[in-house]
Amino acid sequence: MAQLDRLLSVMISNRADSLVLKEGEAAALIVEGQTRPVTKPLTAPQMIALLKEIATPQAAAQLDAKQPTKFRYSSEDSVFAVRAMLQGEMVVVNIVVDDAGEF
Repeated sequence: MAQLDRLLSVMISNRADSLVLKEGEAAALIVEGQTRPVTKPLTAPQMIALLKEIATPQAAAQLDAKQPTKFRYSSEDSVFAVRAMLQGEMVVVNIVVDDAGEF
């Protein structure tokens, strides 16, 4: 089981709209427009390591190259759309349930 699966399970059980990871900040659930921190602040290497456990090989290579990427991930709880990007020099990740079959 990937470490990120625990956070994704919390996301599903709380019926969150998304899980947001921002470098230097706590991972947070977005529930009805409200931000709920669920971890201690994360570093960019921690975030990349979490993502690489679930990323496709192509997405992992893009993460290593600090390029924006998006991919689909299936866990026991649901199917998720994962987007990772840079805002300036900061890594930002947004994870949502892939209800629309985006991928």
